[in-house]
Amino acid sequence: MIVSIEVTRVYLAYLDDSGTDDRKNNFQVVAAVIVPAQVYLMAEVAMAATAFMALPEEQREKYEEFHASEVFWGKGPWIGVEQTARFQATLNLIGLVSNKASGVRVVYASVNKAEFSQKPSLFADPLDMAFAGCVELIAECIIEMAAEGVQKFHVTTPALCIAIADNGKHNLRLGETYRRIRGAHRFGGHPTIANAFRFTETVRFPLIDDLYFGNSKHSVGIQMSDLCAYLINCHLRQRPKTEPFFVRIEPAIARKRNYPE
Repeated sequence: MIVSIEVTRVYLAYLDDSGTDDRKNNFQVVAAVIVPAQVYLMAEVAMAATAFMALPEEQREKYEEFHASEVFWGKGPWIGVEQTARFQATLNLIGLVSNKASGVRVVYASVNKAEFSQKPSLFADPLDMAFAGCVELIAECIIEMAAEGVQKFHVTTPALCIAIADNGKHNLRLGETYRRIRGAHRFGGHPTIANAFRFTETVRFPLIDDLYFGNSKHSVGIQMSDLCAYLINCHLRQRPKTEPFFVRIEPAIARKRNYPE
């Protein structure tokens, strides 16, 4: 006899951007790392250990956060650290994302800025468009992950996801975009995404009522999404030096969308 158990699965979706306000970068990327709540502490400990082992003792006090570009190019607290050690630290962090057993997934949306400027759009800025697309992909991914729980473990799994973005100067705009996509609670119903991008029927929206912002210095999840957004942007720009690192996270990319499509 199969017993069905109801479990609420909780996920943390960390978002970060790459290419924002950079005129030399032709791509705007917003990536999200979706972390099951039960593996969050494991990721935090692993991140701290990665930096501790890679940095010389005299540099450890200067270390505040894992910035992908700093680590890759040997800047900030990574000045003077051998390339081999820096690249190994990057691979260790990628391992947190790409480990299938952890259940971590990546989604991203990108916008070709040159093409965006030449076509009419509902969005005023490539960042808004990429962010909105990424939020939609998070919702799709969470719904899929909850459905997998039913199929594999015979549990009904209402899903709940908290979205946390890197704190920055575009917070107000991104918060408004998030709330517009998610919708508000209605009498007798739930927030829906029926009017958001590709959805054609009403489904329950798994992200909570508002977007939250975190300081990347104190957030392992945002540092992970910073790395993913950076590598994805480099991949879109066909940067050969970072491609071996991108191929390591590629299997964890559950959904992606490139605009214009």
